[in-house]
Amino acid sequence: MVTVTLDQNMLYIIIAVLVVVIILLAVFLARRRSRDGPSNVNQYLADEAKLKKVHIVEKQTGFQNDIPIYMRRPEDDLKDITKSTSDLLHKTIYHNRKIEDKAEYLGSLDKEINLKKQVGNIQKKYLELTSPVKSKKEK
Repeated sequence: MVTVTLDQNMLYIIIAVLVVVIILLAVFLARRRSRDGPSNVNQYLADEAKLKKVHIVEKQTGFQNDIPIYMRRPEDDLKDITKSTSDLLHKTIYHNRKIEDKAEYLGSLDKEINLKKQVGNIQKKYLELTSPVKSKKEK
């Protein structure tokens, strides 16, 4: 039977090598994470720059609503739909009221013409009745 005895210096060397390997592994992983980090930050900054450009273009074209398009949610679209629907409803009520007023005015003009004719007929009848009676022969 062969026994291998490790000398105390050899044990310290193996422990030191393991510690160095662990430290190198930690440094490698930290470097890898730090390398991913700045690219994510750069991507975030690039996205923010694009959003700023969109915001500026929307502002210049007058397309800016209460909430920018890139931040809109379905609830915002629903609010816009209900607002435009209520606006259309108010406009149709207003125009229907104007049409009804115009129709009523035209109807009253028609009635006025008929009433003037009736007044003229009544005035003729009145003149006939109030005029001196003529004999049947004179007619």
